[in-house]
Amino acid sequence: MRHPGVPVRLLLALLLLLVAQPLLAAVTLDATRLPLQLGRELSYLQDAGNRLGIAEVAAPAFAGRFTPVTQQVANFGYSDATVWLRTELHNRSSNDDWLLALQYSQLDCVDFYLLDRHGRLLHQAAGDSRPFALRPVRHRHFVFRFQLPPGESATLYLQARSAGTLLLPLAITTPQLLQEADHRDQLLAGIYAGTLLAMLVYNLLLYLSLRERGYLYYVLYIASFGVVQATFYGIGSEYLWPERHLNNIALPLGMGVTAVFLGLFSLRFLQLRQQWPAAARVIDAFVWLFAILGAASFFTAYGPIIRSSIVASLIAPLALLAISGRLWWRGYRPARYFLIAFAVLLLGFLANGLTMLNLAPDNLLTGYGMPVGSMLEITLLSFALAHRLKLAQEDNQRLQQAHAAELEQRVGERTLALHQALRDLTHSNEQLYRLTMQDALTGLYNRKYFDEYLQALWRTAQREQQPLALLMLDIDHFKQVNDRYGHPAGDAALRCVAGTIAACVHRPGDAAVRYGGEEFAVLLPYTDDAGTRHMGEAIRSKIAALQFCYDGQPIPLSVSVGATWITPAAGQSADILLGSADALLYRAKHQGRNRVVSGAAMADTPLA
Repeated sequence: MRHPGVPVRLLLALLLLLVAQPLLAAVTLDATRLPLQLGRELSYLQDAGNRLGIAEVAAPAFAGRFTPVTQQVANFGYSDATVWLRTELHNRSSNDDWLLALQYSQLDCVDFYLLDRHGRLLHQAAGDSRPFALRPVRHRHFVFRFQLPPGESATLYLQARSAGTLLLPLAITTPQLLQEADHRDQLLAGIYAGTLLAMLVYNLLLYLSLRERGYLYYVLYIASFGVVQATFYGIGSEYLWPERHLNNIALPLGMGVTAVFLGLFSLRFLQLRQQWPAAARVIDAFVWLFAILGAASFFTAYGPIIRSSIVASLIAPLALLAISGRLWWRGYRPARYFLIAFAVLLLGFLANGLTMLNLAPDNLLTGYGMPVGSMLEITLLSFALAHRLKLAQEDNQRLQQAHAAELEQRVGERTLALHQALRDLTHSNEQLYRLTMQDALTGLYNRKYFDEYLQALWRTAQREQQPLALLMLDIDHFKQVNDRYGHPAGDAALRCVAGTIAACVHRPGDAAVRYGGEEFAVLLPYTDDAGTRHMGEAIRSKIAALQFCYDGQPIPLSVSVGATWITPAAGQSADILLGSADALLYRAKHQGRNRVVSGAAMADTPLA
């Protein structure tokens, strides 16, 4: 059909160009050589300003600006420029119905022009940024249909621009050959999709049965990877979002989500947090990186995001390969399947990624490397998960055997355990008894303990006719400490004094007691008058020398001590000793405090 925007004068110029350019890149259409791949048969022109149209490009002045393509498949990598391709077609066959197939579905805009020698211009448009229904041939790839009768010639122009890779694998074929190729591709796609679906359902059932999160991550990885493949090979535009231009979001988002679930699965499967924490931190970093890249696809230009995603997708499998290899070397058996699976996947990723970055040619290996590698990888990882189940079963059997061996040992140990439990119970009772006899604030023995222990010591002293001594101590002016500095300060002072008293009591049988309030007592069996005075003075002097501070404020402390002793006779009561010590303490306070008043206990000493 005639392009409405091309004037008659331009068409005449184009006719002259067809006659005047015998050296243009040319293609002979021959039915015996179909499909015919176009690469070096093309010449190209890059429009850096994206301003040229078919009227300018087809003008004679632009004939010398086209450069021959030197690659087997035209690949311009990531470029902001619009690329024009051109070639001369000569039909030497009997067929007049032709197709130009562009077998890369990730191009934003593709415009096909065919100018015959009679000046007629055919224009068809496609691209993943345009609705699928506008494509001249409803196909997952970009396919343009044109008529070129036998013996006729025409000039083919193709205009392409994209935010992603400008990969232009062109082929001339016929509708019948395209249908046969689609039949073969659909068979392969069915096998691939069936494998993904089978692995997804199988591992989903395992997750529902075992509730192991590793299987859930693997299921989500397979599902998101399938969406990426559907997007990459044009199935998304054809079936999932034909009226919406989502490829520029779906591909980087799907790559990010796939990598996130792959990272989580790897952490779980390889048990990296236990086996190799440093490697786990590396995988965590990749998970966050891909999560950020996936989220950025909603509000960032497609070009930078897809380039970053592809580079990260090349590095991350290398990291997983190195980590799994190291774990296998260290003897972690599940890493073996993981290593093999990711070695296969890595080859596919490398082939596809290097092609998209224009670092490798587009061929059968690079074109089908990712689907074949991913299918093998997913299958091998399913085997790896099954192998982990087998290892778990073997571990369970070993545990059962070990349990049977331990059962007899435990029967023998049970008697010992019961005896130990009885000993522990006795010890606990002793501890409980000590707790009931201990003052909670100072840690010294309490009044209850004092009363019982005094009676026991008194009976022993009576029986053996040995001396028994008692010190009664009272903190001087303790009420002023509480009134001036507060009760917390008073409690701290009590603990400090108690600690000093306890530090002075060394002999077995001696006992330091908090008698009540700010009053303390020390029981000293087998101690005469000199020993009693010495102990009383030692305690008094150490307390007087204390540099006690509370909340940054120094608080002077001292004690008054009543020290007494007696060799009890038959029929005498311990109240004699207690009353004498109390009376001597009262005398020490009356004489000015911070002193020791001692004396032998007398039977007629009144109990204060």
